[in-house]
Amino acid sequence: MTTAIPGDADQVSEAPFFFPVSVPKLVTLSVVTFGIYQLFWFYANWALERDRRRFEEISPFWRMFFSLFYCYSMFRLVRDAARARGFPAAYSAGLLAAAYITLTYVCVKLPGPWFFICLAGSLPLVPVQRAANAVNAAERPLAATNARFTALNWLVVVLGGLCVALAVLGSFEPA
Repeated sequence: MTTAIPGDADQVSEAPFFFPVSVPKLVTLSVVTFGIYQLFWFYANWALERDRRRFEEISPFWRMFFSLFYCYSMFRLVRDAARARGFPAAYSAGLLAAAYITLTYVCVKLPGPWFFICLAGSLPLVPVQRAANAVNAAERPLAATNARFTALNWLVVVLGGLCVALAVLGSFEPA
């Protein structure tokens, strides 16, 4: 009869508390995907929240789709979890939500090259992700950290980076 020893492979695969991703990876993938990775970030965090608390009524898809309305709730959820564990999550969920909404949903309507300000939409997620990573390290130390770029990530960075570069260059072309 074998018994599980702390640190066995079954514990290495334990689910993180919040979606784990390094800040550079979050920002890079958000920029080169024109914000699509940010939506994935919301989906992944709400899915973990639903599974952790067993809230059947939470739909990660709809909370991602309507991140405009649910970003504040996620930012506050992460901040409160970090503070409860003694981590200095000193950000204002309301101010970050306002910045996220402005950069993601308002700046996209700007004319010409000003439109590209919306690529900074991932910046309000940075303090939230730092707090989420701190909570993950405390609560699920054996869970994966998702800090390394995979081959697929690099493919997205190269192709998406080319699209972003071409879009920026094209926006300065006279009409």
